[in-house]
Amino acid sequence: MWRQFLVLLIALMGMSLAEAQQKVGLFTPEKHPSRATVERAKADRTSRAAGGERNVWVFYTARIFPHLAVGPEWETSFVIVNMSLTPAQFNLGFFDTTGAPMTVSYTDGKSAAAASGAVVTQTLAAEGSTVITVYNDGQPLRTGFAVLEPPADENQFRLGGYAVFKQRVAGRPDFEAVVPLCDYDDWAFYMPYDNSGNVDTGMALVNPSRDQTATVEMFFLDEAGVEISKQTLTLAPGAQTAFSLPAKYPVLGGRRGTMYVESSIDYLSALGLRFNLGGGGAFTSLPVMNWLGMFPQ
Repeated sequence: MWRQFLVLLIALMGMSLAEAQQKVGLFTPEKHPSRATVERAKADRTSRAAGGERNVWVFYTARIFPHLAVGPEWETSFVIVNMSLTPAQFNLGFFDTTGAPMTVSYTDGKSAAAASGAVVTQTLAAEGSTVITVYNDGQPLRTGFAVLEPPADENQFRLGGYAVFKQRVAGRPDFEAVVPLCDYDDWAFYMPYDNSGNVDTGMALVNPSRDQTATVEMFFLDEAGVEISKQTLTLAPGAQTAFSLPAKYPVLGGRRGTMYVESSIDYLSALGLRFNLGGGGAFTSLPVMNWLGMFPQ
């Protein structure tokens, strides 16, 4: 039962429908991430002429919130920050697990009334921020993902953020986890896993490419760095998969270690979740890990 709940909870979906692409599209590779990563590392900084400098740099590839949950007991809040010195407009698009635009009820805590729609469009003041909460409006539990579409001029892209999905069950504390704003080209990364005791690790993978199939190789290592298993997944353009690691690969049951993941194409997005099965349903998110040195020049 817990593993079924885990798979439901972390269900993601890559975008595939033309209607969805009208607002927030899939991504067409322009360069290999190794070169893009170098460019990011050399990204220019925003300066403040008066009152001292506030230097920030962000990756323009950070576009995807890989998970949202809304319905009975569930809500998701999106925190968006404008880290530039000029106003910035953005679109935040919501998608269900079929890849179709998901109409949700939401509030930003400022407007006089709540609203509904599949896309939220707002303009943030210079160095401004907002919190958009997608809440239970009486519909069944739905899961999916969201995509942040920044200003058209990527040279002016200075948006950051994260999402928080929360579960409220009567008679116990609320549980919540942070979903980072993920890169759409996390094509090679490490992620720790822990399936020991009452812990269960799950993950989801999304191929956000518009037209390329991804062959994803996963190398599972134990705590000594010794390979336990190698598995391969094929993801069609816009496809996703979500699963519990020990349920899908029983060899990982009761084990701890690290997995290394690499896609055959430039783009891949991922998220991990850790469930404490003996903790009354407590959960948290797991980040993927990569760094510049992973991409030889």
